[in-house]
Amino acid sequence: MFTTERQSTHHQMQTVLLDYMKTISGWIDGETGAIEDRWDTIYSENYTAGTAAVIFAGGASFSGDKEITDTALHLIRRSTVRLKDLNAAPFTRLFIYHFGMMALLMLPEEVRNRHKGEFAEDFLHGEPQDCGTINLNCAALQLGNELFLEKLGYRPANEAFIEQLMALIEEREHEGFLNDSFDYHDQETFREHDGMPISYSAFIMFILTGVLAAIEEWPPAHQEIRTRLEILIEKGQQWLNHATSFDGTYAMMERSRHQMFTWGSFVTYQAYAGMGDEGLFTRAFQSWLPYKKADGTYSITPNYLPHELRTGYEWYTLVNCYGILGMTGISVAERIISRNLQMERANERSPLPANNQYMDLRSGYAFIRSHDDFFAVSLRMHLGKYSPALCGFHYRVNGSKPPLAEPKLNVNGLAAGLYQQSYDLGAWEGFLLRDAAGNLCFPDMTSNPEVQWLDNGIAMTAQNEHLVCRKTISLIGSGIEWTYQLKVNKDFVSCEHILPLLLTDGRSGTRLEARTGHGWKLSYGDAKYEISCDACDNIIRTPEAVYSNTNNLSLSRSLLSVSGVSANLSLVVSGPLKAGDECSWTTRFVE
Repeated sequence: MFTTERQSTHHQMQTVLLDYMKTISGWIDGETGAIEDRWDTIYSENYTAGTAAVIFAGGASFSGDKEITDTALHLIRRSTVRLKDLNAAPFTRLFIYHFGMMALLMLPEEVRNRHKGEFAEDFLHGEPQDCGTINLNCAALQLGNELFLEKLGYRPANEAFIEQLMALIEEREHEGFLNDSFDYHDQETFREHDGMPISYSAFIMFILTGVLAAIEEWPPAHQEIRTRLEILIEKGQQWLNHATSFDGTYAMMERSRHQMFTWGSFVTYQAYAGMGDEGLFTRAFQSWLPYKKADGTYSITPNYLPHELRTGYEWYTLVNCYGILGMTGISVAERIISRNLQMERANERSPLPANNQYMDLRSGYAFIRSHDDFFAVSLRMHLGKYSPALCGFHYRVNGSKPPLAEPKLNVNGLAAGLYQQSYDLGAWEGFLLRDAAGNLCFPDMTSNPEVQWLDNGIAMTAQNEHLVCRKTISLIGSGIEWTYQLKVNKDFVSCEHILPLLLTDGRSGTRLEARTGHGWKLSYGDAKYEISCDACDNIIRTPEAVYSNTNNLSLSRSLLSVSGVSANLSLVVSGPLKAGDECSWTTRFVE
């Protein structure tokens, strides 16, 4: 039975989807069905025919609207054209193949039965043969393809291939986390990388959930596969629950962190597996709705800035492509709710605990939740170098986002050795040491630290060739506290604590109200904050410490963070240090 809140959320989902279908309709070429992205590049059609077809097929099922049904069929036909376009990348065509068949399955039964013969030849022989199983989300797509082909009556599923794909996914699962970062081309060639993108663990859950939602009646021969898929989703949700804050969002680091499609992924599998708290599920669904723009699109990253700025985008992000993929997740969630396709006992799931501390050394992340306060930690620097080691992210204070930008390192700046007054390393938090030659030392450890849990916090001890560092991050009432203890192995001329300030998300902005003896007072929107560092007024100044004279906010602005436009605040905590010296400080950020 639907609760009143679930009914209201479900109705809102349908309204949002119908509005977005009107927006997509304005992008579709009436003759060809192509969807192009005018914000970035004409290449932009990508896999949108397949994913948009899913949205319209879902809309046809819950609305019965003939125009929506016709558009869904038009987009499936476009998908079959795109499958033959060898200029499209193999993985793109695999996406189109999967979502094109998924759309056909999601059409009203009478429409599907009337038209599935039209597409039999294209889907029977259209699967890209030049795309290997290149990552785990590819494996999930291929697994779904086999089941879709049989469900549509095109051919029996390849049971041996399904078992191979299931085994591959299950072997990569660890405490519910699925690492999408690996090379896999055949049985003899396999190499896992330390990428550990949280967003793609959730995305794999979305693909598997979509398969379960599209196939409503499972034959007895595939019940075991269905059970194994649900076990993967169950474990995946348990892991993501640790990363979830009570505002209905979840912490992400590495590739594609906080893109619109990650919202759709989250809502989809939570609709299927149950969230244990109707209010939290509603907040999860509603979390992206404020980012709707006047033209009917939504911000691709969680800020209010124009698409054209590509704020926080991965290089491969395209507005229509990721926007439609995100809304595909909402469409699948709507189907799950409307047809009551949830897992058994989904509604019996316990709410998230108000206090929680969890660490996964394999993936390299830790999460701390204390009621409405929350933060996550990237324990080590991963393959993509998106964040320094020991770096906190996804901070929540009193249930709100403080003006601390989500981290994103400037890898090109690191490679070039760039560091001038602009602090051109992107948005990040950590120590920064400089030697007399201008060389930099920051938290670049690629191994996990020693970890100790604190009340509402975490202590981490790690080292690189230049130093040993003990760092703690704690939730302190209405704020956050960072404490550092460093012992250096070489001479340095200065040590700074870098904090990434969000200057504007496109709606609210940060103002530096006053410099204090220990830091800064600032305002962000209607809230006021103070940054204080107990070492900032105890610096030994010498002519050699040329960079240690003031605490400054960089005059350069970064668009690397998904949060918006950011700049790094430098708090100078020490002047010259000799090999063997120790320094320590505590910085507080309080509302």
